[in-house]
Amino acid sequence: MKGILDLFKKSGLILGGYRLFFRSFRHLLNYFTTLIWKINGVKVGKNSIIQFGVHIEYPKLLKIGSNCLLCKGTRITSENGEYSIILEDNVQVNSNVLLDHTGKLYIKSGTLISESAMIYTHSHGYDPRSKPNVSHLNIGKQVWIGVNSIVMPKIEIINDCSIIGAGAIVTKSVLKGEIVIGNSAKSLKVNPLLEVEKNYEK
Repeated sequence: MKGILDLFKKSGLILGGYRLFFRSFRHLLNYFTTLIWKINGVKVGKNSIIQFGVHIEYPKLLKIGSNCLLCKGTRITSENGEYSIILEDNVQVNSNVLLDHTGKLYIKSGTLISESAMIYTHSHGYDPRSKPNVSHLNIGKQVWIGVNSIVMPKIEIINDCSIIGAGAIVTKSVLKGEIVIGNSAKSLKVNPLLEVEKNYEK
């Protein structure tokens, strides 16, 4: 109720009503989109949403945990349809992200992938028409992959609590709590939230 009142306060009566109508319509559309993907084989956990406009190849290879969000424009693709893609609980994939699971892709809980990031698990060497060379990638817990960043193939792991800076091109595995930036990505410092996690574990 508070959210509705805030909407009218910010937008006024007429525009607020207009925005409320379309917001409700989008929620309903996203609910039915999620249902359709479930029927087509995607395993979807409780309270997870696949928004209208998400593109999924090989839906039976996708497993989504609880409280996840896949935003419109997300593309989940594979060149061979052999390996799965798994998202644990509380994973958020923002708009226009590319997730390639030509090799196996595993994303652990709490990870957030920002707009237009691209994650690859295959390459073609020097011949773009050759059979894909696959690699398997594990992305740890509470990872933040920044906007427009690219995770290249042949990387085995992006460890827990690490941060990939906006526009970074990642060409090697990332350590736990590491912040990487640039092209190619370079180590900057340790994520300060890692210390919070250590205290929490105690």
